[in-house]
Amino acid sequence: MKSWQDLKLTDDYLFSQIMREEDFCKLFLEMLMGIKIQKVVYLEAQKEVNLFPQSKGIRMDVYLEGDGEIYNIEMQTVRKTNLVKRMRYYHSAIDVDSLLRGNPYDQLKKSFVIFICNFDLCGDGFPVYESITTWKQNGKEIGDEQTKIVYNIGAFEKAQDPRLKALLRYLSTETVTDEARTLAEKVAAFKRHFPDGRPHMKGGLT
Repeated sequence: MKSWQDLKLTDDYLFSQIMREEDFCKLFLEMLMGIKIQKVVYLEAQKEVNLFPQSKGIRMDVYLEGDGEIYNIEMQTVRKTNLVKRMRYYHSAIDVDSLLRGNPYDQLKKSFVIFICNFDLCGDGFPVYESITTWKQNGKEIGDEQTKIVYNIGAFEKAQDPRLKALLRYLSTETVTDEARTLAEKVAAFKRHFPDGRPHMKGGLT
Protein backbone atom coordinates (compact mmCIF):
# COMPACT_ATOMS: atom_id res chain seq x y z
CA MET A 1 0.00 0.00 0.00
CA LYS A 2 1.40 3.41 -0.97
CA SER A 3 2.11 6.07 1.61
CA TRP A 4 0.31 9.42 1.36
CA GLN A 5 3.43 11.16 0.07
CA ASP A 6 3.94 8.50 -2.60
CA LEU A 7 0.45 8.78 -4.04
CA LYS A 8 0.20 10.09 -7.60
CA LEU A 9 -2.60 12.21 -8.99
CA THR A 10 -3.84 9.12 -10.83
CA ASP A 11 -4.41 7.39 -7.48
CA ASP A 12 -8.10 7.56 -6.69
CA TYR A 13 -7.78 8.74 -3.10
CA LEU A 14 -5.48 11.69 -3.80
CA PHE A 15 -7.42 12.62 -6.93
CA SER A 16 -10.81 12.68 -5.19
CA GLN A 17 -9.41 14.62 -2.22
CA ILE A 18 -7.52 17.34 -4.07
CA MET A 19 -10.29 17.83 -6.62
CA ARG A 20 -12.46 19.11 -3.77
CA GLU A 21 -10.30 22.23 -3.84
CA GLU A 22 -12.14 24.58 -6.19
CA ASP A 23 -9.06 26.39 -7.53
CA PHE A 24 -7.30 23.11 -8.30
CA CYS A 25 -10.41 21.59 -9.85
CA LYS A 26 -10.89 24.60 -12.13
CA LEU A 27 -7.24 24.55 -13.24
CA PHE A 28 -7.33 20.81 -13.88
CA LEU A 29 -10.51 20.98 -15.95
CA GLU A 30 -9.32 24.01 -17.92
CA MET A 31 -6.09 22.20 -18.85
CA LEU A 32 -7.94 18.99 -19.62
CA MET A 33 -10.61 20.46 -21.88
CA GLY A 34 -9.05 23.71 -23.12
CA ILE A 35 -11.89 25.80 -21.74
CA LYS A 36 -12.31 28.61 -19.24
CA ILE A 37 -14.39 27.84 -16.16
CA GLN A 38 -16.11 31.06 -15.21
CA LYS A 39 -17.88 29.87 -12.11
CA VAL A 40 -18.18 26.74 -10.01
CA VAL A 41 -21.74 26.52 -8.73
CA TYR A 42 -21.38 23.18 -6.95
CA LEU A 43 -18.48 20.81 -6.37
CA GLU A 44 -18.50 17.42 -4.69
CA ALA A 45 -16.07 14.52 -4.60
CA GLN A 46 -17.29 10.95 -4.20
CA LYS A 47 -20.85 12.10 -4.87
CA GLU A 48 -23.34 9.28 -4.39
CA VAL A 49 -26.49 9.06 -6.45
CA ASN A 50 -29.14 6.51 -5.47
CA LEU A 51 -32.13 7.14 -7.70
CA PHE A 52 -34.53 4.46 -6.51
CA PRO A 53 -34.37 1.78 -3.78
CA GLN A 54 -34.29 -0.98 -6.39
CA SER A 55 -31.88 0.70 -8.85
CA LYS A 56 -28.09 0.57 -8.96
CA GLY A 57 -26.47 3.49 -7.16
CA ILE A 58 -23.28 5.18 -8.31
CA ARG A 59 -20.41 7.05 -6.73
CA MET A 60 -18.70 9.68 -8.86
CA ASP A 61 -15.05 10.61 -8.28
CA VAL A 62 -15.72 14.29 -8.98
CA TYR A 63 -19.04 16.03 -9.71
CA LEU A 64 -18.90 19.65 -10.78
CA GLU A 65 -21.65 22.03 -11.81
CA GLY A 66 -20.62 25.09 -13.77
CA ASP A 67 -22.81 27.80 -15.25
CA GLY A 68 -25.14 25.67 -17.36
CA GLU A 69 -22.93 22.55 -17.43
CA ILE A 70 -22.34 19.46 -15.34
CA TYR A 71 -19.05 17.56 -15.35
CA ASN A 72 -18.42 14.09 -13.95
CA ILE A 73 -14.71 13.27 -13.91
CA GLU A 74 -13.46 9.74 -13.23
CA MET A 75 -9.88 8.54 -12.84
CA GLN A 76 -9.74 5.02 -14.27
CA THR A 77 -6.61 2.94 -13.78
CA VAL A 78 -8.16 -0.52 -14.16
CA ARG A 79 -9.32 -1.65 -17.59
CA LYS A 80 -12.90 -2.90 -17.45
CA THR A 81 -15.11 -4.14 -20.27
CA ASN A 82 -18.16 -2.15 -19.18
CA LEU A 83 -16.76 1.40 -19.17
CA VAL A 84 -18.82 2.66 -22.11
CA LYS A 85 -22.09 1.42 -20.64
CA ARG A 86 -21.00 2.81 -17.28
CA MET A 87 -20.67 6.22 -18.94
CA ARG A 88 -24.17 5.83 -20.39
CA TYR A 89 -25.56 5.05 -16.93
CA TYR A 90 -23.77 8.02 -15.38
CA HIS A 91 -25.37 10.36 -17.92
CA SER A 92 -28.80 8.98 -17.06
CA ALA A 93 -28.19 9.27 -13.32
CA ILE A 94 -26.97 12.86 -13.67
CA ASP A 95 -30.10 13.83 -15.61
CA VAL A 96 -32.55 12.24 -13.19
CA ASP A 97 -30.70 13.60 -10.16
CA SER A 98 -30.50 17.17 -11.50
CA LEU A 99 -34.02 17.69 -12.88
CA LEU A 100 -36.62 18.48 -10.24
CA ARG A 101 -40.11 17.02 -10.47
CA GLY A 102 -42.36 19.13 -12.68
CA ASN A 103 -39.54 21.06 -14.35
CA PRO A 104 -39.39 21.10 -18.18
CA TYR A 105 -36.78 19.01 -19.97
CA ASP A 106 -35.12 22.10 -21.43
CA GLN A 107 -33.79 22.84 -17.95
CA LEU A 108 -31.43 19.88 -18.27
CA LYS A 109 -27.86 21.18 -18.32
CA LYS A 110 -25.16 20.14 -20.76
CA SER A 111 -23.47 17.10 -19.25
CA PHE A 112 -19.96 15.75 -19.72
CA VAL A 113 -18.93 12.31 -18.47
CA ILE A 114 -15.14 12.19 -18.54
CA PHE A 115 -12.92 9.16 -17.96
CA ILE A 116 -9.17 9.65 -17.60
CA CYS A 117 -7.50 6.30 -18.31
CA ASN A 118 -3.94 5.02 -18.08
CA PHE A 119 -4.76 2.68 -20.97
CA ASP A 120 -6.12 3.08 -24.49
CA LEU A 121 -9.81 2.20 -24.25
CA CYS A 122 -10.41 2.23 -28.01
CA GLY A 123 -6.99 0.97 -29.09
CA ASP A 124 -6.38 3.52 -31.86
CA GLY A 125 -3.60 5.51 -30.20
CA PHE A 126 -5.44 8.81 -29.78
CA PRO A 127 -4.94 10.89 -26.63
CA VAL A 128 -8.63 11.89 -26.62
CA TYR A 129 -11.79 10.13 -27.72
CA GLU A 130 -14.96 12.23 -27.74
CA SER A 131 -18.48 11.03 -28.43
CA ILE A 132 -21.63 13.00 -29.15
CA THR A 133 -25.02 11.70 -30.27
CA THR A 134 -25.81 12.08 -33.97
CA TRP A 135 -28.60 11.03 -36.30
CA LYS A 136 -27.66 7.92 -38.24
CA GLN A 137 -29.04 9.12 -41.59
CA ASN A 138 -27.42 12.55 -41.88
CA GLY A 139 -24.67 12.59 -39.24
CA LYS A 140 -26.03 15.78 -37.67
CA GLU A 141 -25.93 16.31 -33.93
CA ILE A 142 -29.14 15.39 -32.14
CA GLY A 143 -28.64 18.20 -29.65
CA ASP A 144 -29.17 16.24 -26.44
CA GLU A 145 -26.04 17.99 -25.09
CA GLN A 146 -24.53 14.81 -23.69
CA THR A 147 -20.81 14.33 -24.28
CA LYS A 148 -18.61 11.38 -23.37
CA ILE A 149 -14.85 11.96 -23.32
CA VAL A 150 -12.12 9.39 -22.70
CA TYR A 151 -8.49 10.43 -22.24
CA ASN A 152 -5.59 8.06 -22.91
CA ILE A 153 -2.79 9.60 -20.81
CA GLY A 154 -0.11 7.36 -22.33
CA ALA A 155 -0.58 9.04 -25.73
CA PHE A 156 0.35 12.49 -24.40
CA GLU A 157 2.86 13.12 -27.19
CA LYS A 158 0.04 13.15 -29.74
CA ALA A 159 -1.99 15.82 -27.93
CA GLN A 160 -2.16 19.03 -29.99
CA ASP A 161 -2.94 21.48 -27.20
CA PRO A 162 0.25 22.21 -25.20
CA ARG A 163 -1.54 22.45 -21.85
CA LEU A 164 -3.35 19.17 -22.41
CA LYS A 165 -0.09 17.52 -23.50
CA ALA A 166 1.61 18.79 -20.32
CA LEU A 167 -1.24 17.54 -18.13
CA LEU A 168 -1.39 14.09 -19.72
CA ARG A 169 2.42 13.82 -19.54
CA TYR A 170 2.34 14.70 -15.86
CA LEU A 171 -0.42 12.16 -15.17
CA SER A 172 1.39 9.46 -17.13
CA THR A 173 5.01 10.02 -16.07
CA GLU A 174 4.96 12.74 -13.34
CA THR A 175 7.20 14.83 -15.59
CA VAL A 176 6.72 18.52 -14.78
CA THR A 177 6.95 20.84 -17.78
CA ASP A 178 6.42 24.59 -17.65
CA GLU A 179 2.74 24.27 -18.56
CA ALA A 180 2.14 21.76 -15.73
CA ARG A 181 4.29 23.44 -13.09
CA THR A 182 1.49 25.27 -11.30
CA LEU A 183 -0.60 22.12 -11.15
CA ALA A 184 2.31 20.03 -9.84
CA GLU A 185 3.15 22.65 -7.22
CA LYS A 186 -0.45 22.61 -6.01
CA VAL A 187 -0.31 18.82 -5.65
CA ALA A 188 2.93 19.04 -3.63
CA ALA A 189 1.53 21.83 -1.44
CA PHE A 190 -1.63 19.83 -0.82
CA LYS A 191 0.36 16.83 0.40
CA ARG A 192 2.52 19.01 2.66
CA HIS A 193 -0.50 20.78 4.12
CA PHE A 194 -2.08 17.48 5.14
CA PRO A 195 0.85 15.24 6.21
CA ASP A 196 -1.53 12.82 7.94
CA GLY A 197 -3.22 12.05 4.61
CA ARG A 198 -6.68 13.08 5.81
CA PRO A 199 -7.23 16.35 3.93
CA HIS A 200 -10.87 17.09 4.47
CA MET A 201 -11.13 16.00 8.06
CA LYS A 202 -10.17 19.56 9.03
CA GLY A 203 -10.99 21.68 5.99
CA GLY A 204 -9.22 22.52 2.76
CA LEU A 205 -6.29 24.69 1.90
CA THR A 206 -6.40 28.31 2.96
